[in-house]
Amino acid sequence: MKNSKSNVSTQDKLNIVLKEYEALRNEIIKCSDRQLQLFYIMVLVLSVVYGYIVAQRVPDILYIAPLLVSPFILRYIWEQRNIEIQGKYMKEEIEEKRIPAIVGYRCDESNNNYERYWIGWQHYWDDIGFERMKRFGFHPKHSALLGIFLISFLPSIIYSILSIISSYIGLTIESHIPAPLHVLALILYTLLFRKILKDLRYSRKG
Repeated sequence: MKNSKSNVSTQDKLNIVLKEYEALRNEIIKCSDRQLQLFYIMVLVLSVVYGYIVAQRVPDILYIAPLLVSPFILRYIWEQRNIEIQGKYMKEEIEEKRIPAIVGYRCDESNNNYERYWIGWQHYWDDIGFERMKRFGFHPKHSALLGIFLISFLPSIIYSILSIISSYIGLTIESHIPAPLHVLALILYTLLFRKILKDLRYSRKG
């Protein structure tokens, strides 16, 4: 059986690779759009929750605040991992291997990766762009998510702790939730807090 590769022209090979590259870029854009929508939803949910707490003076709502936001945070992190995996594949497989294997390098003598490869924007960002953006106060989008995460979890964890120990330290907290449920919430939210924080750290390293 003959190898069909010999019947594929260089231009056809390049077109196939560029089509895959374009499809992945479009998928990254969709993931980023979904992240933005999730972020807006989280801000809206927290605004409603804390607005209700302040207006109605019902701090027990803090008991369920993390449950309302956690699915959106986890989905946001999932979308981020998809972006990172797709970007890594585009950079290391398509930009660095497949395209040079078809048409060679753009510049053989340069020491800069973004000048060597025909598609070098990701290399430029990694080598130069990110550091330049930081000088202008740029911060990764994880910073905003971390703020949402802390606002969602820390007040609830602190509220449960205070509700549990209030009778021992003479602190008056008007909670209609039994202490055993506060203990259960404290354990659950602490474990969930650690998991999400771990996922965020892993995603930032990725």
